[in-house]
Amino acid sequence: MLYQCKNITLTYNKVVGYNCNSTAIYSFFQQTAINELYYCSNFSLYDPALGRMLSPDNYIPNPHNPQAYNRYSYALNNPLKYVDPDGEFIFTALAVITGQWWALPIAIGADLGMWQGGSLANGTINPLKWDYSSGKTWRYMAAGAAVGAASAFVGWAIATEGGFMANTMGIVTSSYINSLGTSIYTGGKTDVSVSFGAGSYNFDTGKFRYVGKKGNSALENIGYGLGALANLRDINEVINSTQATLYTDNSDFISHSAIVDKNSGDPLMSFGPNDTKVPNTKLGYATYFRRSTSDFHYNPTLPVDLTVNKYAIDVVRGLGKVLPFQGITTNCVNMASLSLWLNGIPNIGLSPWVLYVTVSAYNAGVRPDLFSYYFTKYGR
Repeated sequence: MLYQCKNITLTYNKVVGYNCNSTAIYSFFQQTAINELYYCSNFSLYDPALGRMLSPDNYIPNPHNPQAYNRYSYALNNPLKYVDPDGEFIFTALAVITGQWWALPIAIGADLGMWQGGSLANGTINPLKWDYSSGKTWRYMAAGAAVGAASAFVGWAIATEGGFMANTMGIVTSSYINSLGTSIYTGGKTDVSVSFGAGSYNFDTGKFRYVGKKGNSALENIGYGLGALANLRDINEVINSTQATLYTDNSDFISHSAIVDKNSGDPLMSFGPNDTKVPNTKLGYATYFRRSTSDFHYNPTLPVDLTVNKYAIDVVRGLGKVLPFQGITTNCVNMASLSLWLNGIPNIGLSPWVLYVTVSAYNAGVRPDLFSYYFTKYGR
């Protein structure tokens, strides 16, 4: 299949005489225009007038979705919402699109494993630089996806089952399965290792690595730091396991975050103002310093159930006794976010709504701590 565009010869999976990688971004879809009609999509051609690719996708991503059978469409005919970064639909997107939330941890593991396999086949973690015409790339990606899915399933099952150091044991088991499986499909080209959160042990070299060790890359320290959160959560659960609920007030845009004892209904952390000097404007509410309380009234809406160590939250309550309330700095969401971080629960506390989404995602299986071994050197 050949196309002529301004004296440039283009074929499916090949571009002759033109560098298709200029202005490369995460989605291969949006690239530099070749002419007024066709756009280069990193080895695929797209006609914006027709809203169709000029050559079919080689893969039907979801046989249960009728849209997937149109292999000339892009991103289920919804490119404003979805992207297709490597020409294949990622498993995580499929789990979300189809609402199969139970499969989300497995899908994330499959995607990370596929990325790891492609990285090992091509010597770079950047998918934009992979050789997709190589059979090795696809074999490693497929094997990596299978290994990643299997290891994620086992690790998630152990972590959610509970018990002594369940999160750490989930990382230990899943990282070993992942490392062993990777070594098998690469023909022994990668070491067999095991991660225990804040560190790892390489069976082939007999060496330990851990967060902050000299010679670590920034990526490795991020991985070990995320793993340490799983260790921290386990330690907290040994000290105290209080059933709690994160509530997010849905009565207005500003909202309010509160962590509440599920059984008693008492606030564990509901930071807010503790005076009658109510500012007249929203700007004043955001900037004025006011007396504070950690027992501010809350609206029991949008609940997310959690297990926390209330004594770790007491540390933040202690800060609340000396810190004033201010809407843009020391506010409800920042104090709730800090309380959760001290419990080993990663989150983003930019606003009550963002906190609600990230903690909900954590509960659904978006657990960067359980996948932390992908960031460390042995996991590549």
